[in-house]
Amino acid sequence: MEIIIETQNKCFICNNPRESMHHCIPRTLNPPNNIIIPLCHKCHEKINFIDISTTLQYLSKVIITLEKDRKGLLCIETLLKNFIEEEKRKKENANSK
Repeated sequence: MEIIIETQNKCFICNNPRESMHHCIPRTLNPPNNIIIPLCHKCHEKINFIDISTTLQYLSKVIITLEKDRKGLLCIETLLKNFIEEEKRKKENANSK
Protein backbone atom coordinates (compact mmCIF):
# COMPACT_ATOMS: atom_id res chain seq x y z
CA MET A 1 0.00 0.00 0.00
CA GLU A 2 1.28 3.44 -0.87
CA ILE A 3 -0.06 6.57 0.75
CA ILE A 4 0.58 9.74 -1.20
CA ILE A 5 0.42 12.95 0.78
CA GLU A 6 -1.39 15.58 -1.27
CA THR A 7 0.01 19.12 -1.10
CA GLN A 8 -1.52 20.77 -4.17
CA ASN A 9 1.73 20.35 -6.14
CA LYS A 10 3.86 22.02 -3.49
CA CYS A 11 6.90 20.73 -1.66
CA PHE A 12 5.87 19.08 1.61
CA ILE A 13 8.76 20.78 3.43
CA CYS A 14 9.18 24.28 1.99
CA ASN A 15 6.03 24.86 -0.13
CA ASN A 16 8.02 25.57 -3.30
CA PRO A 17 6.66 23.88 -6.45
CA ARG A 18 6.78 20.06 -6.37
CA GLU A 19 9.50 18.63 -8.61
CA SER A 20 9.75 15.03 -7.41
CA MET A 21 8.19 12.40 -5.16
CA HIS A 22 10.03 10.92 -2.17
CA HIS A 23 9.46 7.41 -0.83
CA CYS A 24 9.82 7.67 2.95
CA ILE A 25 10.96 4.05 3.13
CA PRO A 26 13.58 3.38 0.46
CA ARG A 27 12.18 1.21 -2.33
CA THR A 28 15.28 -0.98 -2.07
CA LEU A 29 13.89 -2.29 1.24
CA ASN A 30 10.73 -3.52 -0.55
CA PRO A 31 8.40 -2.25 2.17
CA PRO A 32 4.82 -3.60 2.23
CA ASN A 33 3.66 -0.05 3.03
CA ASN A 34 5.11 3.30 2.07
CA ILE A 35 4.38 6.99 2.31
CA ILE A 36 5.18 9.19 -0.68
CA ILE A 37 5.62 12.90 -0.24
CA PRO A 38 6.06 15.60 -2.89
CA LEU A 39 9.29 17.58 -2.69
CA CYS A 40 11.25 20.19 -4.61
CA HIS A 41 14.69 19.06 -5.85
CA LYS A 42 16.51 20.98 -3.10
CA CYS A 43 14.52 19.39 -0.26
CA HIS A 44 14.67 15.95 -1.91
CA GLU A 45 18.44 16.14 -2.05
CA LYS A 46 18.60 17.25 1.60
CA ILE A 47 16.23 14.57 2.81
CA ASN A 48 18.28 11.81 1.18
CA PHE A 49 21.44 12.90 3.04
CA ILE A 50 20.24 13.99 6.47
CA ASP A 51 21.03 13.18 10.05
CA ILE A 52 18.69 11.45 12.46
CA SER A 53 17.39 14.61 14.16
CA THR A 54 16.37 16.17 10.84
CA THR A 55 14.75 12.89 9.81
CA LEU A 56 12.71 12.80 13.00
CA GLN A 57 11.60 16.40 12.48
CA TYR A 58 10.31 15.69 9.00
CA LEU A 59 8.69 12.44 10.17
CA SER A 60 6.85 14.30 12.91
CA LYS A 61 5.34 16.53 10.21
CA VAL A 62 4.31 13.42 8.25
CA ILE A 63 2.74 11.92 11.39
CA ILE A 64 0.75 15.11 12.06
CA THR A 65 -0.46 15.09 8.46
CA LEU A 66 -1.60 11.47 8.74
CA GLU A 67 -2.82 11.41 12.35
CA LYS A 68 -6.44 10.71 11.38
CA ASP A 69 -5.51 8.08 8.81
CA ARG A 70 -5.12 4.62 10.42
CA LYS A 71 -3.42 3.17 7.33
CA GLY A 72 -1.04 6.10 7.31
CA LEU A 73 -0.13 5.53 10.94
CA LEU A 74 0.54 1.84 10.29
CA CYS A 75 2.78 2.92 7.44
CA ILE A 76 4.62 5.33 9.77
CA GLU A 77 5.16 2.45 12.21
CA THR A 78 6.79 0.42 9.41
CA LEU A 79 8.83 3.45 8.38
CA LEU A 80 10.15 4.01 11.91
CA LYS A 81 11.01 0.33 12.40
CA ASN A 82 12.95 0.29 9.13
CA PHE A 83 14.66 3.57 9.97
CA ILE A 84 15.76 2.31 13.40
CA GLU A 85 17.06 -0.94 11.90
CA GLU A 86 19.01 1.00 9.26
CA GLU A 87 20.55 3.25 11.93
CA LYS A 88 21.59 0.15 13.92
CA ARG A 89 23.22 -1.34 10.81
CA LYS A 90 25.11 1.89 10.19
CA LYS A 91 26.45 1.90 13.75
CA GLU A 92 27.42 -1.77 13.56
CA ASN A 93 29.26 -1.18 10.28
CA ALA A 94 31.03 1.88 11.71
CA ASN A 95 32.07 -0.06 14.83
CA SER A 96 33.38 -3.01 12.83
CA LYS A 97 35.84 -0.82 10.91
